[in-house]
Amino acid sequence: MAVWVGVLCAIIGNTLNGVSFQMQRYVHANNAHREPYVKFPLWWIGLICMLTGEIGNMIAYGLAPASLVSPLGVVGIVANAILSRVFLKEVIPTRGVIGIVCSVAGSVLVVLGAPESDVSTSIYENVVSWEGLGLLCVVLLGCAYIMNPLRLTIAISDDFANTYVVCYCTVCSLCGAVTVTSSKVVSTALTQAANGDYTEFTSGETCWLTYTLAISMITFNIYQIRVLNTALIHFESTQVMPVYYIIFTSVSIATGMVVFHETSFDPVVRKALLFACGVALAFVGVYLINSEKTPATLVKRNTLLSNPEIRDDLVRQNQK
Repeated sequence: MAVWVGVLCAIIGNTLNGVSFQMQRYVHANNAHREPYVKFPLWWIGLICMLTGEIGNMIAYGLAPASLVSPLGVVGIVANAILSRVFLKEVIPTRGVIGIVCSVAGSVLVVLGAPESDVSTSIYENVVSWEGLGLLCVVLLGCAYIMNPLRLTIAISDDFANTYVVCYCTVCSLCGAVTVTSSKVVSTALTQAANGDYTEFTSGETCWLTYTLAISMITFNIYQIRVLNTALIHFESTQVMPVYYIIFTSVSIATGMVVFHETSFDPVVRKALLFACGVALAFVGVYLINSEKTPATLVKRNTLLSNPEIRDDLVRQNQK
Protein backbone atom coordinates (compact mmCIF):
# COMPACT_ATOMS: atom_id res chain seq x y z
CA MET A 1 0.00 0.00 0.00
CA ALA A 2 2.82 2.41 0.90
CA VAL A 3 4.38 1.93 -2.54
CA TRP A 4 1.17 2.98 -4.29
CA VAL A 5 0.93 6.05 -2.06
CA GLY A 6 4.52 6.84 -3.07
CA VAL A 7 3.62 6.43 -6.75
CA LEU A 8 0.66 8.80 -6.30
CA CYS A 9 2.85 11.36 -4.53
CA ALA A 10 5.42 11.16 -7.35
CA ILE A 11 2.76 11.64 -10.03
CA ILE A 12 1.18 14.60 -8.22
CA GLY A 13 4.58 16.11 -7.42
CA ASN A 14 5.87 15.90 -10.99
CA THR A 15 2.58 17.24 -12.36
CA LEU A 16 2.83 20.24 -10.04
CA ASN A 17 6.40 20.79 -11.23
CA GLY A 18 5.10 20.90 -14.81
CA VAL A 19 2.41 23.40 -13.80
CA SER A 20 5.03 25.51 -12.02
CA PHE A 21 7.33 25.60 -15.04
CA GLN A 22 4.53 26.69 -17.35
CA MET A 23 3.32 29.42 -15.00
CA GLN A 24 6.80 30.89 -14.73
CA ARG A 25 7.37 30.61 -18.48
CA TYR A 26 4.07 32.42 -19.04
CA VAL A 27 5.19 35.27 -16.78
CA HIS A 28 8.54 35.63 -18.57
CA ALA A 29 6.99 35.40 -22.03
CA ASN A 30 4.36 38.06 -21.30
CA ASN A 31 6.57 40.46 -19.36
CA ALA A 32 6.90 42.98 -22.20
CA HIS A 33 8.14 45.79 -19.94
CA ARG A 34 10.77 43.56 -18.29
CA GLU A 35 9.49 44.22 -14.80
CA PRO A 36 10.89 42.12 -11.91
CA TYR A 37 9.07 38.80 -12.17
CA VAL A 38 8.62 38.66 -8.38
CA LYS A 39 5.94 41.35 -8.80
CA PHE A 40 3.66 38.90 -10.59
CA PRO A 41 1.34 36.81 -8.34
CA LEU A 42 1.32 34.02 -10.96
CA TRP A 43 5.08 33.61 -10.58
CA TRP A 44 4.69 33.09 -6.82
CA ILE A 45 1.88 30.61 -7.37
CA GLY A 46 4.24 28.73 -9.69
CA LEU A 47 6.94 28.77 -7.02
CA ILE A 48 4.51 27.38 -4.44
CA CYS A 49 3.52 24.63 -6.91
CA MET A 50 7.19 23.78 -7.42
CA LEU A 51 7.93 23.58 -3.69
CA THR A 52 4.81 21.45 -3.13
CA GLY A 53 5.84 19.20 -6.01
CA GLU A 54 9.33 18.70 -4.55
CA ILE A 55 7.80 17.83 -1.18
CA GLY A 56 5.63 15.26 -2.94
CA ASN A 57 8.69 13.74 -4.62
CA MET A 58 10.56 13.61 -1.32
CA ILE A 59 7.66 11.77 0.33
CA ALA A 60 7.58 9.40 -2.64
CA TYR A 61 11.24 8.46 -2.13
CA GLY A 62 10.45 7.50 1.45
CA LEU A 63 7.53 5.26 0.49
CA ALA A 64 8.69 3.69 -2.79
CA PRO A 65 11.97 2.47 -4.30
CA ALA A 66 14.13 5.16 -5.90
CA SER A 67 14.26 2.98 -9.03
CA LEU A 68 10.50 3.45 -9.32
CA VAL A 69 10.18 7.13 -8.37
CA SER A 70 12.92 8.49 -10.66
CA PRO A 71 11.49 7.25 -14.00
CA LEU A 72 8.15 8.77 -13.02
CA GLY A 73 9.78 12.15 -13.58
CA VAL A 74 8.53 11.66 -17.14
CA VAL A 75 5.09 12.67 -15.81
CA GLY A 76 6.42 16.19 -15.34
CA ILE A 77 7.68 16.33 -18.92
CA VAL A 78 4.33 15.08 -20.24
CA ALA A 79 2.47 17.60 -18.09
CA ASN A 80 4.81 20.32 -19.33
CA ALA A 81 4.13 19.41 -22.97
CA ILE A 82 0.35 19.34 -22.49
CA LEU A 83 0.17 22.49 -20.36
CA SER A 84 2.26 24.43 -22.89
CA ARG A 85 -0.80 24.18 -25.12
CA VAL A 86 -2.89 25.80 -22.38
CA PHE A 87 -0.53 28.52 -21.15
CA LEU A 88 1.48 29.44 -24.25
CA LYS A 89 -0.90 28.19 -26.97
CA GLU A 90 1.83 25.97 -28.42
CA VAL A 91 0.85 23.38 -31.01
CA ILE A 92 1.87 19.86 -30.05
CA PRO A 93 3.35 18.21 -33.17
CA THR A 94 2.55 14.63 -34.16
CA ARG A 95 5.89 13.39 -32.84
CA GLY A 96 5.09 15.08 -29.55
CA VAL A 97 1.75 13.27 -29.30
CA ILE A 98 3.47 9.95 -30.00
CA GLY A 99 6.07 10.85 -27.37
CA ILE A 100 3.37 11.53 -24.79
CA VAL A 101 1.74 8.14 -25.51
CA CYS A 102 5.13 6.38 -25.23
CA SER A 103 5.91 8.19 -21.97
CA VAL A 104 2.57 7.30 -20.39
CA ALA A 105 2.90 3.66 -21.50
CA GLY A 106 6.46 3.57 -20.17
CA SER A 107 5.35 4.95 -16.81
CA VAL A 108 2.68 2.24 -16.50
CA LEU A 109 5.21 -0.51 -17.30
CA VAL A 110 7.72 0.95 -14.81
CA VAL A 111 5.10 0.87 -12.05
CA LEU A 112 4.08 -2.70 -12.91
CA GLY A 113 7.65 -3.99 -13.07
CA ALA A 114 9.43 -1.91 -10.42
CA PRO A 115 11.88 -3.79 -8.17
CA GLU A 116 11.51 -4.03 -4.40
CA SER A 117 14.01 -2.92 -1.77
CA ASP A 118 16.00 -5.34 0.35
CA VAL A 119 14.44 -5.07 3.82
CA SER A 120 17.10 -7.18 5.52
CA THR A 121 19.21 -4.05 6.14
CA SER A 122 18.19 -0.63 7.38
CA ILE A 123 18.45 2.64 5.47
CA TYR A 124 21.27 3.66 7.82
CA GLU A 125 23.25 0.51 7.05
CA ASN A 126 22.72 0.96 3.32
CA VAL A 127 24.07 4.50 3.25
CA VAL A 128 26.90 4.04 5.77
CA SER A 129 28.55 1.34 3.69
CA TRP A 130 31.28 0.86 1.11
CA GLU A 131 28.64 1.32 -1.58
CA GLY A 132 27.60 4.67 -0.09
CA LEU A 133 31.21 5.81 0.19
CA GLY A 134 31.88 4.71 -3.38
CA LEU A 135 28.84 6.67 -4.60
CA LEU A 136 30.05 9.83 -2.86
CA CYS A 137 33.55 9.46 -4.33
CA VAL A 138 32.17 8.97 -7.85
CA VAL A 139 29.95 12.06 -7.51
CA LEU A 140 32.69 14.34 -6.16
CA LEU A 141 35.40 13.15 -8.55
CA GLY A 142 33.04 13.19 -11.55
CA CYS A 143 31.81 16.73 -10.82
CA ALA A 144 35.35 17.97 -10.19
CA TYR A 145 36.60 16.42 -13.45
CA ILE A 146 33.83 17.91 -15.59
CA MET A 147 33.47 21.34 -13.95
CA ASN A 148 37.26 21.61 -13.44
CA PRO A 149 37.28 24.33 -10.73
CA LEU A 150 41.10 24.20 -10.48
CA ARG A 151 41.50 24.53 -14.27
CA LEU A 152 43.63 21.40 -14.56
CA THR A 153 44.83 20.46 -18.03
CA ILE A 154 43.92 16.80 -17.53
CA ALA A 155 40.26 17.67 -16.81
CA ILE A 156 37.52 18.91 -19.12
CA SER A 157 37.88 22.50 -20.36
CA ASP A 158 35.13 25.14 -20.39
CA ASP A 159 35.09 25.15 -24.20
CA PHE A 160 34.49 21.39 -24.28
CA ALA A 161 31.74 21.59 -21.63
CA ASN A 162 30.05 24.42 -23.53
CA THR A 163 30.13 22.38 -26.75
CA TYR A 164 28.62 19.12 -25.50
CA VAL A 165 25.39 19.26 -23.51
CA VAL A 166 26.12 15.88 -21.92
CA CYS A 167 28.76 17.49 -19.67
CA TYR A 168 26.40 19.74 -17.70
CA CYS A 169 23.66 17.11 -17.69
CA THR A 170 26.09 14.55 -16.26
CA VAL A 171 27.07 16.90 -13.42
CA CYS A 172 23.40 17.53 -12.58
CA SER A 173 22.69 13.81 -12.67
CA LEU A 174 25.65 12.93 -10.45
CA CYS A 175 24.45 15.51 -7.93
CA GLY A 176 21.03 13.91 -8.31
CA ALA A 177 22.46 10.67 -6.96
CA VAL A 178 23.17 12.47 -3.68
CA THR A 179 19.80 14.25 -3.60
CA VAL A 180 17.95 10.98 -4.27
CA THR A 181 19.86 9.22 -1.47
CA SER A 182 19.36 12.16 0.90
CA SER A 183 15.67 12.51 0.06
CA LYS A 184 15.05 8.81 0.68
CA VAL A 185 16.77 8.87 4.08
CA VAL A 186 15.20 12.15 5.25
CA SER A 187 11.75 11.16 4.00
CA THR A 188 11.98 7.78 5.70
CA ALA A 189 12.97 9.49 8.95
CA LEU A 190 10.04 11.90 8.68
CA THR A 191 7.64 9.03 7.93
CA GLN A 192 8.84 7.17 11.01
CA ALA A 193 8.50 10.36 13.08
CA ALA A 194 4.91 10.76 11.88
CA ASN A 195 4.26 7.27 13.24
CA GLY A 196 5.74 8.20 16.63
CA ASP A 197 9.26 6.84 16.10
CA TYR A 198 11.80 9.70 16.45
CA THR A 199 14.87 7.46 16.57
CA GLU A 200 16.38 8.83 13.36
CA PHE A 201 16.27 12.36 14.82
CA THR A 202 17.23 11.67 18.43
CA SER A 203 19.46 8.59 18.50
CA GLY A 204 23.15 9.49 18.74
CA GLU A 205 24.03 6.62 16.39
CA THR A 206 21.85 7.71 13.50
CA CYS A 207 20.71 11.33 13.95
CA TRP A 208 24.00 12.73 12.61
CA LEU A 209 23.33 11.00 9.29
CA THR A 210 19.79 12.38 9.06
CA TYR A 211 20.88 15.98 9.64
CA THR A 212 23.95 15.66 7.41
CA LEU A 213 21.90 14.31 4.52
CA ALA A 214 19.24 16.99 5.03
CA ILE A 215 21.93 19.64 4.55
CA SER A 216 23.38 17.70 1.59
CA MET A 217 19.95 17.49 -0.03
CA ILE A 218 19.51 21.27 0.08
CA THR A 219 23.09 22.02 -0.98
CA PHE A 220 23.19 19.65 -3.94
CA ASN A 221 19.71 20.74 -5.08
CA ILE A 222 20.88 24.36 -5.22
CA TYR A 223 24.01 23.36 -7.11
CA GLN A 224 21.93 21.29 -9.56
CA ILE A 225 19.72 24.30 -10.30
CA ARG A 226 22.79 26.47 -10.86
CA VAL A 227 24.43 24.01 -13.28
CA LEU A 228 21.16 23.35 -15.10
CA ASN A 229 20.63 27.07 -15.64
CA THR A 230 24.19 27.33 -16.98
CA ALA A 231 23.36 24.55 -19.43
CA LEU A 232 20.24 26.43 -20.58
CA ILE A 233 22.42 29.47 -21.34
CA HIS A 234 24.61 27.50 -23.74
CA PHE A 235 22.06 25.03 -25.16
CA GLU A 236 18.41 24.88 -26.20
CA SER A 237 15.97 23.41 -23.70
CA THR A 238 15.09 20.82 -26.37
CA GLN A 239 18.68 19.59 -26.08
CA VAL A 240 18.99 19.80 -22.30
CA MET A 241 15.72 18.21 -21.17
CA PRO A 242 15.91 14.77 -22.85
CA VAL A 243 19.63 14.30 -22.15
CA TYR A 244 19.23 15.36 -18.53
CA TYR A 245 16.20 13.12 -17.96
CA ILE A 246 17.88 10.06 -19.48
CA ILE A 247 21.16 10.45 -17.56
CA PHE A 248 19.46 11.42 -14.29
CA THR A 249 17.04 8.50 -14.46
CA SER A 250 19.86 6.07 -15.27
CA VAL A 251 21.98 7.37 -12.38
CA SER A 252 19.02 7.27 -9.97
CA ILE A 253 18.14 3.69 -10.91
CA ALA A 254 21.78 2.67 -10.46
CA THR A 255 21.88 4.45 -7.09
CA GLY A 256 18.77 2.65 -5.90
CA MET A 257 20.11 -0.72 -6.99
CA VAL A 258 23.65 -0.25 -5.61
CA VAL A 259 23.01 1.65 -2.37
CA PHE A 260 19.51 0.48 -1.41
CA HIS A 261 19.71 -2.98 -3.03
CA GLU A 262 16.58 -2.45 -5.13
CA THR A 263 17.18 -5.55 -7.22
CA SER A 264 14.36 -7.87 -6.18
CA PHE A 265 12.18 -8.64 -9.24
CA ASP A 266 9.47 -11.22 -8.51
CA PRO A 267 8.85 -12.99 -10.83
CA VAL A 268 12.31 -12.16 -12.12
CA VAL A 269 11.99 -12.37 -15.91
CA ARG A 270 8.54 -10.83 -16.34
CA LYS A 271 9.05 -7.90 -13.96
CA ALA A 272 12.59 -7.19 -15.13
CA LEU A 273 11.41 -7.07 -18.74
CA LEU A 274 8.46 -4.82 -17.86
CA PHE A 275 10.73 -2.45 -15.96
CA ALA A 276 13.39 -2.33 -18.71
CA CYS A 277 10.79 -1.81 -21.45
CA GLY A 278 9.07 0.88 -19.38
CA VAL A 279 12.29 2.85 -18.87
CA ALA A 280 13.18 2.49 -22.59
CA LEU A 281 9.71 3.70 -23.64
CA ALA A 282 9.97 6.66 -21.27
CA PHE A 283 13.35 7.58 -22.80
CA VAL A 284 11.91 7.37 -26.33
CA GLY A 285 8.90 9.43 -25.30
CA VAL A 286 11.02 12.20 -23.77
CA TYR A 287 13.16 12.33 -26.91
CA LEU A 288 10.12 12.60 -29.19
CA ILE A 289 8.46 15.27 -27.05
CA ASN A 290 11.58 17.46 -27.24
CA SER A 291 12.72 16.55 -30.75
CA GLU A 292 10.95 19.43 -32.53
CA LYS A 293 11.60 23.05 -31.64
CA THR A 294 8.54 25.14 -30.85
CA PRO A 295 7.92 28.89 -30.82
CA ALA A 296 8.26 28.79 -27.04
CA THR A 297 11.93 27.91 -27.50
CA LEU A 298 12.43 31.18 -29.35
CA VAL A 299 10.49 33.03 -26.67
CA LYS A 300 12.72 31.50 -24.02
CA ARG A 301 15.87 32.45 -25.94
CA ASN A 302 14.64 36.03 -26.36
CA THR A 303 13.94 36.15 -22.64
CA LEU A 304 17.48 34.97 -21.91
CA LEU A 305 18.98 37.48 -24.34
CA SER A 306 17.16 40.28 -22.56
CA ASN A 307 19.43 39.65 -19.58
CA PRO A 308 22.55 41.84 -20.07
CA GLU A 309 24.86 39.42 -18.23
CA ILE A 310 23.77 36.44 -20.31
CA ARG A 311 23.88 38.47 -23.53
CA ASP A 312 27.41 39.71 -22.80
CA ASP A 313 28.49 36.16 -21.96
CA LEU A 314 27.20 34.89 -25.32
CA VAL A 315 28.96 37.75 -27.13
CA ARG A 316 32.24 36.87 -25.44
CA GLN A 317 31.80 33.23 -26.48
CA ASN A 318 31.21 34.19 -30.11
CA GLN A 319 34.37 36.31 -30.08
CA LYS A 320 36.54 33.35 -29.03
